Amino acid sequence: MFGEGNEFFGAVLLFMVGTVFAFIWGRRRGEDPEKTLQQKLLKAATKKVVKHLEKNPYITEEGVAKLLKGTTVRDPWFRKLMRIDDAKTYAKGLVRILVENGAIRYAGKDGYCLPEKKEEK
Repeated sequence: MFGEGNEFFGAVLLFMVGTVFAFIWGRRRGEDPEKTLQQKLLKAATKKVVKHLEKNPYITEEGVAKLLKGTTVRDPWFRKLMRIDDAKTYAKGLVRILVENGAIRYAGKDGYCLPEKKEEK
């Protein structure tokens, strides 16, 4: 397989690759899949909202709900997926979290916008 002089090296290399794979797989299986998917969904939703606000000045809660409707994340290790079905409720919670974290700010009747960038001196 690896040549006459490299059989031992090849066996050690295969053993190392198998050990690393088993270690990573074991660590992933030890995680809570529900919590991991929720974190991935929150990250994906946040990314969508911020990306939208980079192109457009404002977004309302209804706009966030429309933007997030049907957003799905998948975890290949557990063969599970999580999708936003009730976009209005999720948008309300997401907007609250993003405002608390400073990712967006309330802009009055226009809805929400990105916070103003501080100039570096």
